[in-house]
Amino acid sequence: MLEGQNVQCGSALSHGLKQATWRPCLTRTVIKVAETCGGGGRVGIHQGGHVAEYMTDMLDEEPEKYNEHFKSYKDEGIEADDLEELYPKVHAAIRADPVHVKKARKMPAGAKSWKPKKMTYAEKKTALKAKLLAIKAGAESE
Repeated sequence: MLEGQNVQCGSALSHGLKQATWRPCLTRTVIKVAETCGGGGRVGIHQGGHVAEYMTDMLDEEPEKYNEHFKSYKDEGIEADDLEELYPKVHAAIRADPVHVKKARKMPAGAKSWKPKKMTYAEKKTALKAKLLAIKAGAESE
């Protein structure tokens, strides 16, 4: 397990110091391999707590944005308080069947293409003839 490794970080520019006076800072990092590599349900609980806090803050500050952003949660009847209990269940379900099944994709209704369709050689030739005849007819009428 990697715990308590000293790591040098930062640069002279990010600290706002001149190159001559710059000294690297040392930060103490704590890495718990067991938690970061799927070692327990605590990781999911912490994630659920962060999302729940974000949900409650957004509900208080911007209810319209909350309703738009968390619409699928509301449709499923999931509230911010339910997330901490939900994450371990979700992780257990994923571990039970970790194979991802892709859904069949549908073409969106009314899909638009912004690029014009390429013309074939024959279409280009007939369009050029039509342009030349229009120019010729315009020149003759003057």
